[in-house]
Amino acid sequence: MPNNPDLRIEHRDGAGRIVVTPLDAVMEPASLVELRGMVEALPPEVEIADLPLEVHGWTGFLDEYTHISGAPSRAAGLVESLSGLLVSEACNVGLTPVVDEGCPPLTRDRLNWTAHNYFRSATHSAASGRLLDYHADLDLARDAWGGGRWRRPTGCAS
Repeated sequence: MPNNPDLRIEHRDGAGRIVVTPLDAVMEPASLVELRGMVEALPPEVEIADLPLEVHGWTGFLDEYTHISGAPSRAAGLVESLSGLLVSEACNVGLTPVVDEGCPPLTRDRLNWTAHNYFRSATHSAASGRLLDYHADLDLARDAWGGGRWRRPTGCAS
């Protein structure tokens, strides 16, 4: 310590304080500047709760969730309720993180009602089919993987 000019003890108000000389600024390497530009050019972060709504905008898959009675839905904000339920189930976190009592489509009662009346294997299957159809039309899926559709291997019984 006595031989280091950047480290010293100063006495102030009757107490000794350790003082370290600040380091000199280092120029940012060009690779860091380039990387920062690449990161800033990336798409913005998306809230996971908004993801099903975004995908619904492309595919309409939430329209496949029909009321168990077969009657058309009159519930306002149904897609928001369905989206919240899908996130809670996909993330296996339950309803509590999704519930927002200040937002009518996301109240606990509304989410429970929606789950009981709209979530069943037939609607999940129809929504998945809509997603698969959309996926099959994407250039990458079509060109690289033959449309992304599953085909039963030859020699397997149906």
